Formats: sequence, C-alpha cells, structure tokens
Amino acid sequence: AALKAFDRAVVIDTGYAPVLHAIGDAIMKNSELGAPTDAAFWYEKAINAEPKHARSAVAAAGIYRAQKIPGAARRMLAAAANTADRGLPQDERARANYAAAIGFQDADRAADGLKYAKEASRLDPGETRFAAAEAVALADAGKAKDALAKLGPILQREPKDVTLLIAEAQAHMK
Repeated sequence: AALKAFDRAVVIDTGYAPVLHAIGDAIMKNSELGAPTDAAFWYEKAINAEPKHARSAVAAAGIYRAQKIPGAARRMLAAAANTADRGLPQDERARANYAAAIGFQDADRAADGLKYAKEASRLDPGETRFAAAEAVALADAGKAKDALAKLGPILQREPKDVTLLIAEAQAHMK
C-alpha cells in the first residue's frame, strides 16, 4: 500500500525529493522491498532532484559506508557537506562537513577534504575532532606549519586529547 502511494506521488512529481527519500526509507525499513543499495539509489535520486536535500546524501553515504563502497560514500558525504548550509539543520552541519573530511582522510586524500574540515572547525570551534581533521588536511595539503599553528593553542587547553596529539604527529611527519 505504501509503495502504491509513493508511486502515485512520483507520477505526479518525478522530482519531488521528499517522496524519493521516503521510498529509500521504506526500502530500509522493509528488506522485502529491496536491498540497502536500492534505498541508496532512491536517496541519490532525491539529491539529484533537489541538491539541497542533504539528508538524502547523508543517508546514502551511511549505506555506502556499511556496504564498503568508499568512493560512493565520499561522493555522497561531499554532496551533503556542500549543501549543508541549505539542507541540514544547524546542529548537523558541522558533523556533515566533518564526515566528508574524514571520508577523504580514510582514502588517503585528506587535502581533498580540507574545505570540509575547515568548515566543520569553523562551525564548531570547540570540537577538538574537527580541529584535528583540519590540521591533518592542512598538513596533507603541504601546509604543515599552518596545521601546527592551528593545533598549538588547542593543545595548550587540551594537552591530553589523543586525537589532537595524533594530528600533531602527522603534521610533524609532513
């Protein structure tokens, strides 16, 4: 019954992102309707139909991570971060940018995630994970001095923060 209602809604408006996202949600709730990658397909259709529909990109990225499809996960995390200011609630924006930055770091492409790490750190300057991600990305981009300058004052306040200490070590190695 739910799929019939969704089908009618899609026929009326093929590009209505909330309907496309809801189809993905229905698939995730009922495995008889399809596999998680089928749900990701609908989430991607939602983000393609309405680029500011960042929650669809976050949902697809979660599926791709779980399915160990890192390239697709990075692509969706970047899509979510790129539209976070328009498509996600305030409290989720920094996390979306951080997740995109970490996705690039996990692929040994931290410099490619620098803009996301910077934005996460800007949105929530008190979160040390975000500062560490920015420092790692800066160092990977050939800006080790900037990375160490970013970390210095934070490490003075948080000298036992392991994430910051690891980022500092990585910056020294560049």
